[in-house]
Amino acid sequence: MSGAHYTGFDSATNPNERRIVLVGKTGVGKSAAGNTILGREAFESELSPSSLTAECQKAKGNVRGRKVAVIDTPGLFDTNFTQEEVLKRIKMCISLSAPGPHAFLVVLQLGRFTQEEKETVRMIQTTFGEDAAKFTLVLFTHGDQLKKQTIEGYISENPDLQAIIRMCYNRYHVFNNEIKDYEQTTQLLDKIDKMTMANGGEYYTNELFMKAEAAIEREKQRLLKEMEAQRQRELDELRAKYVGGAYRVQEKRVFKRYEYEARAKAERSNEFTAAPAIAIASACGAAVGGVLGIAAGPIGSQKQKRSDELRIVLVGKTGAGKSAAGNTILGRKEFESELSSSSWTFKCKRAEGEVRGRKVVVIDTPGLFDTNLTQAEVLEKVKTCISLSAPGPHAFLLVLQLGRFTQEEKDTMRMIQSTFGEEAAHYSLVLFTHGDKLKKQSIENFISKSEELKELIQVFQGRYHVFNNQVDDQDQTDQLLEKINIMTLWNGGGHYTAKMFRKAKRASKKEKQRLSKELKAAEQERRKSLKAEIEREIGLTRGSMKQNECVLL
Repeated sequence: MSGAHYTGFDSATNPNERRIVLVGKTGVGKSAAGNTILGREAFESELSPSSLTAECQKAKGNVRGRKVAVIDTPGLFDTNFTQEEVLKRIKMCISLSAPGPHAFLVVLQLGRFTQEEKETVRMIQTTFGEDAAKFTLVLFTHGDQLKKQTIEGYISENPDLQAIIRMCYNRYHVFNNEIKDYEQTTQLLDKIDKMTMANGGEYYTNELFMKAEAAIEREKQRLLKEMEAQRQRELDELRAKYVGGAYRVQEKRVFKRYEYEARAKAERSNEFTAAPAIAIASACGAAVGGVLGIAAGPIGSQKQKRSDELRIVLVGKTGAGKSAAGNTILGRKEFESELSSSSWTFKCKRAEGEVRGRKVVVIDTPGLFDTNLTQAEVLEKVKTCISLSAPGPHAFLLVLQLGRFTQEEKDTMRMIQSTFGEEAAHYSLVLFTHGDKLKKQSIENFISKSEELKELIQVFQGRYHVFNNQVDDQDQTDQLLEKINIMTLWNGGGHYTAKMFRKAKRASKKEKQRLSKELKAAEQERRKSLKAEIEREIGLTRGSMKQNECVLL
C-alpha cells in the first residue's frame, strides 16, 4: 500500500500475535503509547504543534514473550488534512492489521473531555461500526497528571465520558508515557487478552468493516430518498392545487416551506460548527453590552491614566490551564485547579494580590468548548468578565496548552478575536502552559513547526510566554509581568476600553448582516430554481391536459 509501512518481523501472520490499532485525535499521545507498548522508539513522538503521524505506520515487537503488532494512525482533527482525508487514511490502516485487529485503543489524554473529544469518538464509531465496540478499549495517556486522584474518580466527574466507557464494556487503562514501567504495558496486554477471550478469540474482520461501510451507505441513501420523496410530494400537491385554480397560493406555501427549511438548516449548522462564530458573538453582544456599559461606561469619555494596578484577563479553551496560570501569577491557590474531565470554572472569578510590590488583578474565565455550556452561554459569560476588570484589562492572556495546535484551538482563537475585536490584539499575549513538556526543546523551535501557530503569534506582535505550573518559580511570573509592562508602555499606559468593545460589537453586527445577505441571496437563487422546476412541471401537466381534451373532442 502506498505510504504505509512497518518495521520488525516478516509479514507472515502469527496466530499468537496481538494486533493493536491506535486511534484518537491529534496530540493525545498515540505514537508515544505505541512506543510504550513496544518498549522502544518505533514511532516518532515529540512535542509539536502539528501532527507527526501523517500516514499509517506499523511496527512489531516481542513484549515479555508476546508477539505484538501496533498500527499508529493519523490524528483526527489534524489541521493539515480535511476530515474526509483523515478518515480515508485511517480506513487504509485496517489493511496493515490483516487479517484484522484484536483491539482498537481509543487514546484520550487525561484532561477536559470537551466537544472535540466527543466528536472524535463519534467519528471512530461511525467509521468502524457498532461491532467495533466489542474490540475497543479506552487508553488514557499522561497518567502522571492524576497524582493522588484515581482514574475512577476522574471518570465519575463526567457523564459523557462515563457513557463512552460503558459503550466499550467498561474497558479502560492508564499509561504514563513519561516513565519506563513495563508493568503498565503488561496490564494493558492482559486486558486485551481478556477482551479477545470474551470475543471467542476473534478479531475485527474486513467483513465487519464492509458491514459498517454498508450501514453508512444505507443511511445516506435513506436520507436522500426521504428528501426526494418530500420534494415529490410537494410537487404533486402543487400540480393538484394548480388544476383546482390555486397555483399562486400553493406556490407561496412551497416557497415558505423551503425558506423555513433553509433557515432551520443554517441554525443547525451554527450549533455544530465554529465557522459562524462572528454571528454567534453578535447575537450575544446586545445583552452583555449593557452590563459592560454600566460597569465601564465613563471610560470612553475619559483620558486613560497610568495606574499601579495591573489587570489581567485569562481566556482560552477548556482545560488549557487558565486557573493554574492564575494561581502561578498570584503565587497562591486562589482559583480551583486540578485534573478533571469537566471544567472547574463556570463563572468569571476575580482575585487580586501583591506581586513584587505591585497590585495585580487576575480574572479567570469559563473555558471555551465546555461540554456543559452552549457556545452562546460561554461567550456571554466571557464577555461579562470584562466588567470585573473595570475600568478595563491591561492584558488578555490567551492560554494555550503546549501540544497540538488543532482546529479547536484555531476556532477558540477566532471566537476570542470576534468577541473582543481587532484592537484587542494590541493588549494580548499568548501564554503557553505545561512548559515541562518542552524538555530540551526551545519554545521558539516548537512554534516554528506550525505556520498557523506562527501566524497567531504574529497577530499579537510576537508576544508569548511559557509557564510551568508544576514548579514554584517566581522568575517565570516576573518575566511575564515584565512583558505585560512593556506591552502596556507600547499602548501608552492604556488598557482595553468599553469603547473598543462597542466598536467590536458594531463590526460583529456588520459581519452578521453581510452573512445574512449572502444567505438571503442563496435562498433567492434556490427559490428561482424551484420556481423554474415547478413551472416546468405545471407546463407539462397543462400540456398533457390539452392533449386529453383534443382526444375527447
